[in-house]
Amino acid sequence: MRILLVEDDRTIAAGLCYSLQAEGYQVEHCTTCADALRGVEAGGWDLLLLDLTLPDGSGYDICRRAKALGDTPVVFLTACDEEVSAVMGLDMGADDYVTKPFRLRELLSRIKSVLRRSGRGGGETSLAFGALTICPQRAQVRFAGRELALTALEYRLLLTFAAHPGPTVGGDLGRGGQLCQRQHPHRLHQAAAGKAGRRRGRGADLHRPRPGLPNGGGVMLRGQEGKLAAVHFVALSAAGTALCFAVAPAAGWICLSLCALLGGLFAAFTRRRYREIRRLSQYLASVYSGGKPLDIRDNREGELSILKNDLYKITCVLTRQAEQLHRDKDYLAEAMQNISHQLKTPLTSLFVMTELLRSPDLPEDRREEFWQSTSQSLERIQWLVGTLLKFSRLDAEAVAFAREELSLADLLARAAAPLRPLLEGRRLSLSIDCPPALTWRGDGEWTAEALGNLLKNCAEHTPPGGDIRVRCSENPLHTEIAICDSGEGIDPGDLPHLFERFYKGKNAASDGVGIGLAMAKTILQSQNADVSARNRPEGGAEFSVKLYKQIV
Repeated sequence: MRILLVEDDRTIAAGLCYSLQAEGYQVEHCTTCADALRGVEAGGWDLLLLDLTLPDGSGYDICRRAKALGDTPVVFLTACDEEVSAVMGLDMGADDYVTKPFRLRELLSRIKSVLRRSGRGGGETSLAFGALTICPQRAQVRFAGRELALTALEYRLLLTFAAHPGPTVGGDLGRGGQLCQRQHPHRLHQAAAGKAGRRRGRGADLHRPRPGLPNGGGVMLRGQEGKLAAVHFVALSAAGTALCFAVAPAAGWICLSLCALLGGLFAAFTRRRYREIRRLSQYLASVYSGGKPLDIRDNREGELSILKNDLYKITCVLTRQAEQLHRDKDYLAEAMQNISHQLKTPLTSLFVMTELLRSPDLPEDRREEFWQSTSQSLERIQWLVGTLLKFSRLDAEAVAFAREELSLADLLARAAAPLRPLLEGRRLSLSIDCPPALTWRGDGEWTAEALGNLLKNCAEHTPPGGDIRVRCSENPLHTEIAICDSGEGIDPGDLPHLFERFYKGKNAASDGVGIGLAMAKTILQSQNADVSARNRPEGGAEFSVKLYKQIV
């Protein structure tokens, strides 16, 4: 049987090709979407194993084309474990969706199962445990001859128990176990919310709508200061009126009229003040419940106007802080997802290589090759973890950048030193045109790392025998470092996203991660500098680093 394997990670592909060939399959390996599409057009495949994220396209495109040409079984092998990705792949006709990291034996079993379901893998096999019979080909379970109706999670758990008879099952149960882990707390949360909604008494929700109150808000209780002022006013008015009547009746009537007028004015003023306070209370309640702050500023004189202005300022600040916290939470979730995605590929490589190295029949030359692949995967994980830790320190602003006078010529030489083996291996020439008098105040170690990432990117995208040129210039505002290569340039669609974290362009290397340029930009921006990229008219890419001068 012929299997087309589309995987851009060569270590994983080498392990899969060896294992599948040992099982008697004929395997052809492709690393790009274009090569895979040409292979699909040629036809003659019994199974397609597709990675989802490829340098020049997506596994979805290959699956869509394969299903348009025929009914070849398709299995996705990908690090994308989002539900929407799995649903999209299965909806377009894929027969299985396997997420990295996966075990080699599990993958081989899934491949055989897909081939059997498609009529390419021989007859059906059943698992029998007493009166219990499991038919994996038809996903059917019978007990004493009667078919059982099981949920997907129950069926997966039953298969797991059947595959591990006797010992206690532990560890990761896959997507079903993760679903169970997410679903049960969700249901408990819903049940708790339902009980809280039925609560009565002192523990009930104080902010639920109440009939008869404006906007369903809380009860506005008159303060004791109003009652005390009214009692004092009535007492003083009565005493003054009695005294005036004792002097002259006309004076008493005049005093009584004035007291009544003042009492009415006091009542009207108090009513208006409490109405304004009630509006402020309703405004705060709306902000508390998630509403946007309204402009309630009042530029008139008075304590209430000052209070309105202060409340508006505070609510605006709190709203901005809440929005920033929400953005930080989304950023953290996305960063964790990207980190998980990047670690899954080398972990999958380690799983595959470890299972192959356990085989006593493995030839010594292949054993040595797989040991080297394992070592490379470990080094990649170590580099990735170290780089991500640097990123976390930069994001948390925990890096104290030094402020020292640096010679740009020495700084560029320090940045290029670790790249000498790469330059010599690809026969690339590096020329640096930098006047010795040019200096800049910054952190030498971090800046050299940023410039080194830019030089490394140019070296990786310059064909063998090409050249990389660096020139420095100065003006009253900034010092500019221009790094140019003689490669094919940057795809116009990649330019707006080139410095985004974990972004991989169309011409990116298969083992690239997409964080080198993002780290360079973060380091430079933290030191009053910036970097941009463009395509030169004569060909090749150019990175422009602007080191801004300090203005005192």
